[in-house]
Amino acid sequence: MKKLLLVSSLLCLVAGAQANLIVNPGFESVTGEGTSASPYMPTDWTAYKPSTATAVYFAAKNTPVYAGDYSMKIAARNSYGMIHQTVSVVAGSELNLSFQALGDTNANWMIDEPGDLVDVSLKFMDGQGVEISQPSFVAFDGDEETATPVLSATTWQLFSQDFIVPENAQSLMVKIRAIDGSQDGGTIDGTAVYLDAVSLTVVPEPVTLVSLALGAVGVLRRRNTGK
Repeated sequence: MKKLLLVSSLLCLVAGAQANLIVNPGFESVTGEGTSASPYMPTDWTAYKPSTATAVYFAAKNTPVYAGDYSMKIAARNSYGMIHQTVSVVAGSELNLSFQALGDTNANWMIDEPGDLVDVSLKFMDGQGVEISQPSFVAFDGDEETATPVLSATTWQLFSQDFIVPENAQSLMVKIRAIDGSQDGGTIDGTAVYLDAVSLTVVPEPVTLVSLALGAVGVLRRRNTGK
């Protein structure tokens, strides 16, 4: 029994290092569910569009989904749409951000033109909410030469990025945007993406994991030999 408890404790330590910091990562909790409200919006996430934007759409969708009952759809024409969430972080820690993404089946909303893209911004803030830094990453970018959609409309694709939390940072705003590159005042072409399974986890240091494993093995060996 003690051996099982020891192994269980080790597994809990590893799992703790990989706990998801994002709340409602799969957009499963939505406002208005079970009512006539439409479209539904995920709880714990904030949607944003520029004040000048007109054709920007946010909604929790029950098809297609990567897992669970809902995904999050962002669609924008001549502008961009963004969802964001703020979480607490520890300075100096290494984090991994990942999510699943799927393109739209409608040719007018595919990510296939110069400037069409899905990107991620990480706004690190100190204890007073003052911005320290804001690195950004392009997750999926339109093909400027072939106009071939870079984001499949049939197969979910994974975005994953590791990064270090800067010194003095206490919170992080994760921002995911869908940007329409053809901002020409058109009324047809736009950019759309479905998002699901957003994950923000602490990357455990290999040395720490090895030390935990060796420690557990050592304890088990001493108990088995009676020493």
